[in-house]
Amino acid sequence: MLAPVVEGFPLTRQFPELAEAQTLLAALSESDTSARELASRVEDPSERFSAYYSLWVGHLTRGEPALMREMAELLLREATARPDCSETLIAHRVSGGTCFQFGDFAGAHQHFQKTIELYDLARHADFANRFGADPRAVAEIIDALAHWVLGRVDDSLRLADRALADAESAGRATTLGHALAYAAFLGLFRRNPEAVATYSQALADIVSRYDLPAHWAGIALFLQSWAKSRPAEMRRGLAIYREQGRIWLLPEAVLAEAEANAGETDAGLRRLEDALAALERTEERLYEAEMHRIRGEILLKRDPADTTAAEQSLLAAIAFAQSQKARSFELRAALTLAKLYHAANRDADAHAALAPAVEGFPPTRQFPELAEAQTLLSALAQSDEVRGAADPPGVAGRATAREDMRAVTNATRPSIPRLRFDGARP
Repeated sequence: MLAPVVEGFPLTRQFPELAEAQTLLAALSESDTSARELASRVEDPSERFSAYYSLWVGHLTRGEPALMREMAELLLREATARPDCSETLIAHRVSGGTCFQFGDFAGAHQHFQKTIELYDLARHADFANRFGADPRAVAEIIDALAHWVLGRVDDSLRLADRALADAESAGRATTLGHALAYAAFLGLFRRNPEAVATYSQALADIVSRYDLPAHWAGIALFLQSWAKSRPAEMRRGLAIYREQGRIWLLPEAVLAEAEANAGETDAGLRRLEDALAALERTEERLYEAEMHRIRGEILLKRDPADTTAAEQSLLAAIAFAQSQKARSFELRAALTLAKLYHAANRDADAHAALAPAVEGFPPTRQFPELAEAQTLLSALAQSDEVRGAADPPGVAGRATAREDMRAVTNATRPSIPRLRFDGARP
């Protein structure tokens, strides 16, 4: 939080707070370096891996991407280098969480699957105490979100049910807290207020019953308030979370959308712009595509007649989603863009935007946007503008549509840092 404020500040001796901030920043950096060095010197491997994990969690919650990636790679490299190392499971759990944070959903899924495969109740019985929660249940519930983003909606819901059952069987409050919180966020991804209300209330009950740390209470309140469309209470929940020194941009974007939907368009847009700026520092890219979609929709709410900036935001959302293989986010953004084009009598553009997102999407009844997109696509295919295109409907036409969208979005397509099983980065 302090580094971006100090960075680039004009040099001066007339602002004592600047010197104080620079001194504190140097001390914090030295502290992090010392902690990593001390951890690496611990001879007992189990204690060393526990220290690595604690450092990784700290970097995650403070939004420190380089240090988080460094600890994830170090843990994975050392654990996989040791024969039959039981902490290899934790290394994959950490790498999965790191990939998820950076928007590498396919990579996250690979690591989480490895975590689940390696899990043995007898061998890893004490891991919930050592690492704060049962690693299998946590891997399952976050992998459920990764599945959903990748477009595997039905698989996602089945895995979430399994994660909740395993978390309940584990009999540890923090494990159940993790499972309920992420189950609620899965409901939020799905735009399902009933699911969010159910899981966030259960989370609030667990927090109260077992006196869990305040950040849990903040997230529970935030989610409960989203389900009731109450932005003011969402702000209060997020403030409680932030007061614990935690940085998480996903709730900021969700709140921005809720504020705009409640008529607080300017406040929502400011919040979202701040989150997008912070994203460049934290590299928290798991919700990046949605952030650009939300920005486009807020801009349309603010000035429906001026569609240029909104169109660019939606194109950016599609580009980011495609780069992350985030099929669900891609379809949602493409549907919004296609509606915008259709309203402007640009049916060929609408068809070109929507067809690639719908093509090959796994069939499901649990993603209403898919049925809506298919209905709109069928209607667009009957329009004179689309029917009069050079390519006839069919495979060739769909291929052309995909190529057209690639040409439009390639300029903004990002690269995603990935973690491989050997801990190396390409």
